[in-house]
Amino acid sequence: VLEITIGEFVIVPISWKNGYSKHNVLLILEKTADDPKCGPDQVLNEHGTFRLVVISTGFGNEYHVSSAEHHPKVKYKHVILKDIPGKKMTDASWWLFLLSLSVVRKSGEFLYDLLLPWLISKPLESGLQETIDDESSDWRTPQYTESDYYKCL
Repeated sequence: VLEITIGEFVIVPISWKNGYSKHNVLLILEKTADDPKCGPDQVLNEHGTFRLVVISTGFGNEYHVSSAEHHPKVKYKHVILKDIPGKKMTDASWWLFLLSLSVVRKSGEFLYDLLLPWLISKPLESGLQETIDDESSDWRTPQYTESDYYKCL
């Protein structure tokens, strides 16, 4: 993460077990700035600023922005979090908890209720409101089977 330059991105596949099934998610981490100050409080930011996109294949969609405009289909957008301070994005503890989701029996709620809000220092819903109109995220139907892991691509 420390080696990423502005405009570069890293794709991080993660997963967790949800009962007897496994759930896959892709994270796309992009460095957006090298600013020494970040966020509304202008906190010292020694590692730049990042944007994180969470692409889910199904479970966890209740945390994503949704639309029932094309009834009966409900469509979802990716979770996009912006202006993440580099100090938080490079925190080894956060990465340890994130990558241990597939080993330790934690559910997706751990990701959406604890890990993501910690990155942006506010409730996830507040972070989603800031990026609801982001043109890089389109509306998608959720995965209906637990065996098609390519859906997150």
